[in-house]
Amino acid sequence: MSLKIHTVILLLTTWTGLRGQHIPDSVGVPAGNTMRMKSEKALVSTDESSDTEGSVTLTKKTGLRQLDLEDAHTQWKLGNRFAKGDKYIKKNDSLAIDWWTKAARQGYANAQIRLGQCYRYGDMVEQDDKQAIYWWQKAADGGNPTAMMLLGNCYAYGLGVAEDDSMAVRLFERAAVNAELMLYLGQKYFMGDGILASGKKAQYWYERAARLGDLDAMFNLGCMYYTGKQIAKDDGKAFYWWKEGAEHKDAMSAYQTALCYRDGVGVKANKHKSEHYFELAAGLKDVRAMLSLGFAYYYGRGRKQDFKKARKWFETAAGQGVAVAQYCMGVLYYNGEGVKADRQEAARWLQLAADQGLEAAKRVFEPPTEEAKE
Repeated sequence: MSLKIHTVILLLTTWTGLRGQHIPDSVGVPAGNTMRMKSEKALVSTDESSDTEGSVTLTKKTGLRQLDLEDAHTQWKLGNRFAKGDKYIKKNDSLAIDWWTKAARQGYANAQIRLGQCYRYGDMVEQDDKQAIYWWQKAADGGNPTAMMLLGNCYAYGLGVAEDDSMAVRLFERAAVNAELMLYLGQKYFMGDGILASGKKAQYWYERAARLGDLDAMFNLGCMYYTGKQIAKDDGKAFYWWKEGAEHKDAMSAYQTALCYRDGVGVKANKHKSEHYFELAAGLKDVRAMLSLGFAYYYGRGRKQDFKKARKWFETAAGQGVAVAQYCMGVLYYNGEGVKADRQEAARWLQLAADQGLEAAKRVFEPPTEEAKE
């Protein structure tokens, strides 16, 4: 036991400041309807598990000599191996670039896109927008939609080429052939990122992505309709899209659906359905839902008061590093609510919350005032 924790335990033993303390009602629970955005870098993946074209097996027995080193796919895979490093290959950025370049020169689109990203951001090579343009143009000429989207960003902002808004829009709209790229284009229209902002066009592309099952697009449509930002506010449509996301097991959409049923937003209030979606969201690891359930069980709001169930959800959220939940665990252990009273354990949880800057927890560690001592 550390000296710091020991001091806290001593303080809790001699001070009545937490005695009878109740958990604050919903303190620190965010509203949770911030839209989800995808970065340009997120469009480019080097995750080999997503590449379905064969594999490169390399062991001490096989060695490089057993591989077809003239094959573009093999070259691409070797570049990935050198970029990451593993038990058979030592990480080597220079060799990763060399192998990707070999594959790119053979027209391998993944390698062309990855090289473009390296040059665009100065990753493993010196930053060079013109080289990024060169490789992305090669991939775009081969019909790769991700390359078209990345190239569109360059024209939108004049990165390595003369700024050309009309060219950017043409490339963006040619590129939007799958849900991920439709989502990204919807985001660009919503934010006015490199193109003229348009709520109508953002809605159009988000909805196309949502119809293809994109969970981020469903959630974002719900946010657009709920806030009325750039399109007419429509709580019914906000509820519809959040519920669609919830039915596809999206945690944030499930949480928003629970709030809609609780507060009667876009749908008739329904306590039982609200509880169902709070439970669903919490089971999908949404910490706001965990906290909401913890508070509901702690205060007996909308359900029978149950300190043990409150502790279950506070502890789950606390385990994910949520300071409010850590503070609540400290209070539960101090008061012996839903758990056997344990001041050492209370001190541990309160210390964790205080270390994250939670004011309510930090005040526990302040020297008691004369009034508090009395």
